[in-house]
Order: sequence, then structure tokens, then C-alpha cells
Amino acid sequence: MPHIRTDDQPATQITVIEPEPDKQAEALSVMTERARFMARQPGFISISLHRIDTL
Repeated sequence: MPHIRTDDQPATQITVIEPEPDKQAEALSVMTERARFMARQPGFISISLHRIDTL
């Protein structure tokens, strides 16, 4: 069972996705939309989206 805390400690979330090459633009669009939503949440500090073309 999760433990919900009410203190002011920051949290870090890292999301790694590996879309098919023809779905990268769509994936970036979805992640950008989610980033805009998170930016409006109380306590929000910052967000960064990073994309690499090849490994």
C-alpha cells in the first residue's frame, strides 16, 4: 500500500519511452501535452523533455 506524505519534499519523475520511428512525433506531442498539464499543478518546479535521434 502506498504511503502518502504531506510534507513539502520534491519528487523526481523520469519517463523513458521508445516509440517506433514513425511514432516519435506523436509521442513527443503527447509528452508535451502532459508537461503542460503538470506545469499547472501546485508545487510544480520544472520539467525537461529530451529526445535523441539514434542510440
